Amino acid sequence: MGLLGVFLGGRLGGYLAVGLLVGLAGRAVDPKGAGGMLVEGLASLAAALLLALQAWGGLRRRRTPCAVSKGAAFERRFGLAGLALLGLVTGLSPCGPFAAVALRGAQSGGPVPAVLLFALFFVGTAVWLLPLGLAGALRRWEAVAHVARLTLVVLALHYAYVGSVLLLARFHHA
Repeated sequence: MGLLGVFLGGRLGGYLAVGLLVGLAGRAVDPKGAGGMLVEGLASLAAALLLALQAWGGLRRRRTPCAVSKGAAFERRFGLAGLALLGLVTGLSPCGPFAAVALRGAQSGGPVPAVLLFALFFVGTAVWLLPLGLAGALRRWEAVAHVARLTLVVLALHYAYVGSVLLLARFHHA
């Protein structure tokens, strides 16, 4: 297993742990009750905010090298366990897509479906890490960045709408 595999193993471990936690938390709240509507509404608005901030941040972000591309130097300094820990920490960064998946995981009905959802999220994010050699070229292609930001904005609007409707329904029926 190469350095990227160790790094991805750390990410997978973090994602599965979060899936377990949000699945357990989601089971504790009755999704059809008033408390569930409140939690889901607030979580949807939080996901919308994170997605919008990520889209807006992408407009202002300076071009900096990806920390993952320095994996070999990191591994020499901190060992394989350190590289796995780096994968875990980067996987737990609070971004909009992560928040959206956490919200869906909490709504999934328990820890098993939430863990499976996070396993699929890992596969979807890992695909983008495999061709790291192309990352520089893709970042220079402005169309890719614009499509990514537009997608984040559309998702942010969706979650803002869902959250607003749930909160309005919650307080209208209270």
